[in-house]
Amino acid sequence: LREGIFMPDVPQTQVLIVDDHDAVRQALGVLLGLEKDIRVVGEFASGEEALNAVTQGSFDVLVTDLWMKSLNGIELIKKLREMIPGTLTLV
Repeated sequence: LREGIFMPDVPQTQVLIVDDHDAVRQALGVLLGLEKDIRVVGEFASGEEALNAVTQGSFDVLVTDLWMKSLNGIELIKKLREMIPGTLTLV
């Protein structure tokens, strides 16, 4: 949503960010947090941390890095889609 446009009852998109680079993860969180219709509900440094924290309905969109240590982005997406079918992702 852009400033000056009134849109009542627009739900916020709940976003989960997973990236092993602190600067990237934090910058994404700040930038996405500036949008009125986006709410960052979690930031994690690894796929394992994210898997341990998420539950059905706790987020709408996963934003993840592909190249992470141990559990990479592709594996994370597969596991999350098993847990929560229809998970939307942005890589």
